[in-house]
Amino acid sequence: MMRLNRILIYFLLMIFAIFYLTPIYVLFITSMKSFAEVDLKNMWKLPKSISFESFVQAWFGNKNRGLRGLSQNFMNSVYLVIPATIISAFLGSMNGYVLTKWKFKGADIIFPLILFGMFIPYQSILIPLVQILQKIKLYSSIPGLIFLHVVYGIPITTLIFRNY
Repeated sequence: MMRLNRILIYFLLMIFAIFYLTPIYVLFITSMKSFAEVDLKNMWKLPKSISFESFVQAWFGNKNRGLRGLSQNFMNSVYLVIPATIISAFLGSMNGYVLTKWKFKGADIIFPLILFGMFIPYQSILIPLVQILQKIKLYSSIPGLIFLHVVYGIPITTLIFRNY
């Protein structure tokens, strides 16, 4: 009886795994087909020949159609993430050190106020945020996004470094 239960449980788990992995199978198989082979009727069939033209077009774009590729957008992400992470970590480490090692009047009030910044939703300050970025001439630019991510990253980095 125990063995039958175990077999039934494994069978159910395999059914759920197949159900869960089916979209990944379709995605993978479709990505390896040429554009001519992609069709709803043939989405379950293996590709006749493996083609990487969809990956090339997605990365570099299609200049004939005027489509930009992901490579330019990827580099924008790199230009944003690296400085924002380094600056946030640097400021958060300094905050964490000061709030841990230095004992001064109001330190027990400053830390919760910094942590309160983690709970402010973007949507509630979106309009004033855009107005401030326009006034300091950082609106619609990578440095403006870096500034924004640094400001929103300081509370969590301060928490992490203070507790470390």
